[in-house]
Amino acid sequence: RLLDYYESLLAENDSIEQANSKLLYAQMLMEEGERADAIEYLSESLSIYKSLKDSSKYMLVLLKLGHNYNYIGDHIGAREYYNDCIEIAHELNNLVVEGSCLYKIGGTYADDENYEKGFDFYNRAIALANESLDKELLHKIYHAMSLDYKNQGNYKLAEDFGRRSLSVSREMKSKRAIGFSYQGLGMLFFDLGNLDSSEYYMDQTLSIANEISNHQLGFNAKEILEQIYYKTGNYKQDYDTYKQMMKQED
Repeated sequence: RLLDYYESLLAENDSIEQANSKLLYAQMLMEEGERADAIEYLSESLSIYKSLKDSSKYMLVLLKLGHNYNYIGDHIGAREYYNDCIEIAHELNNLVVEGSCLYKIGGTYADDENYEKGFDFYNRAIALANESLDKELLHKIYHAMSLDYKNQGNYKLAEDFGRRSLSVSREMKSKRAIGFSYQGLGMLFFDLGNLDSSEYYMDQTLSIANEISNHQLGFNAKEILEQIYYKTGNYKQDYDTYKQMMKQED
């Protein structure tokens, strides 16, 4: 029924209705994981918004196209759309979108293991996040930088940025953000062999995951805790946690 509804919208003759319908349909496809089809409809809506000179919608679609190309691993394509989005966001003085694009570009370079360039974009994004008081973006950047420093083996800076991420998430009072910050620190300490600290942060992660019903976050925490219990000889908790994981997978 929902698909029929979207298809009926796509049959509209009005240009703005056509563009809006294609955008909505693309978003539905994204949620279904149909990224290639989503890109097609986003591209069509982009052309219409451009012809209508609707800068705000044009910017939004550029951002979504960047996300989709990033998702499928086409980092060059993603950066092209993010850079185009930055130009429009700058003209519209939209610091939030501009900062988000810089952060995403930084992530593509980090994924390509060009960390120097990635951190350059992260730092530019941090400046805009601070200027626009966008704590959510700031939390995401710090979290990403912590993971990237860990991947480089720089555990001191990984911990530093992990704690910054946690601090900002607490300021936001966002349970989800706090949970992911705890998880990042828990995994870092696990990799370092500091099992006591890892267990503490993973316990906190699991508590929040249960509170907000985030099953993936909870599963990730149990996965690390199960290994900690095994390494420390706590075999009963190891077995109990393993059973919980298997039940959750079913």
